[in-house]
Amino acid sequence: MKIRISMYAAIVAFGVMTALGLATILGVSTYSSNQLRVGGPLYDQIKLGNDLVADILPPPAYVIEAYLEATLMLRDPAKWAPRKARLAQLQKDFNDRQEFWSKSDLDPELKSALTVRSHAEVKRFWTIVNEALVPAVAAGNQAAAAKAYDELTAVYAAHRAMMWPSLGDRENPGDKPRGVQPSRIRNA
Repeated sequence: MKIRISMYAAIVAFGVMTALGLATILGVSTYSSNQLRVGGPLYDQIKLGNDLVADILPPPAYVIEAYLEATLMLRDPAKWAPRKARLAQLQKDFNDRQEFWSKSDLDPELKSALTVRSHAEVKRFWTIVNEALVPAVAAGNQAAAAKAYDELTAVYAAHRAMMWPSLGDRENPGDKPRGVQPSRIRNA
């Protein structure tokens, strides 16, 4: 049995199929764009995950956790070995992030603040930790450890003072960070 279709019906059928195909492509494209765009549901989930990690974990480029470990080491010298190991890991993490930011396309002003000016203080911080504080605590020399810790506190305060202004306009370092203005970052 042969099916006969008139030329007119074939053209109409072809037109309808083409229109349905284009409508399907347009619908899928619009849906995908809405899902994947900045501000879309997928972006929001990724951003929430990053915000959660940022709220839970201290940033490696800011030595606050290392300062805490140094403080705990000074207060409980009997546990100096695990603190030393944790400090070594934190220093490695800092160096890894320092390398990342030095190779990034971050705004030159911010990049300089992070990788040059702040880094100078952090290098002093790690020198005091590794060459003065840890050896003094390990040797049980509380006077030398306290002196090293005082120096470490001054260096940490200088590092902290450099970090806050580099993150944007802030009135008080205790305020919630307002963050970096998006126009100041390029492909970070």
